[in-house]
Amino acid sequence: MANIFDKARAKGKSAPKKTEKTSIVIEGAEFDVNLKKFATLKKEIDEKTAEMKTAQAVVKEFCSDKYCELYTETKSNPGSIIIKSETGANLMFLPTDKYITVDENQAEALKEAYDKVDEGGNTIGASIVEEKTTYSFNNEMLEKYMSVIADFIENSEEIAEADKEKLIVSATTISVAKGSIDKALTIGKDVKSFIGDIQPVFTMKNAKAE
Repeated sequence: MANIFDKARAKGKSAPKKTEKTSIVIEGAEFDVNLKKFATLKKEIDEKTAEMKTAQAVVKEFCSDKYCELYTETKSNPGSIIIKSETGANLMFLPTDKYITVDENQAEALKEAYDKVDEGGNTIGASIVEEKTTYSFNNEMLEKYMSVIADFIENSEEIAEADKEKLIVSATTISVAKGSIDKALTIGKDVKSFIGDIQPVFTMKNAKAE
């Protein structure tokens, strides 16, 4: 009798892959004109997107520097600001409380630079980094014991004790702790260096040329 995993596998079976792509021709000028138009515009958009990303990077660097200057002058996180050029072009620059994921070495460097520790090396207060761990089944073990798992393996004695520890695998991500962007003046050496170290996500909206 099929168990829940057998049924799921049956539903999830995919069609065999074809080795050659089927090629067909659609006749008529309307399709031809629009296909060429689509291909041309797609190429132009790809090229413009590359140009936009280059310009965006330059603008973001200037805005980030100005944001850090304002943060230092006002002695607080200025939040969203409107930034303009000399000719009136403008955009909204928004700092967020989101950060890039860091590896263990980067996390240790951040903690060494910004965490407060006691004489025993224990962190005082909140750390500059936080860890989040998610758990999932080890696929190899899941397939190995599929029939048993379908019959509620937690109560089963058929699984070897050594394998039970392998059934669940974990993945840990490390990132800068929430709220860090507001601490540039309390735990940072200077605003620009601190912002550069924690790398908050900045977004830019409503850009206008004039």
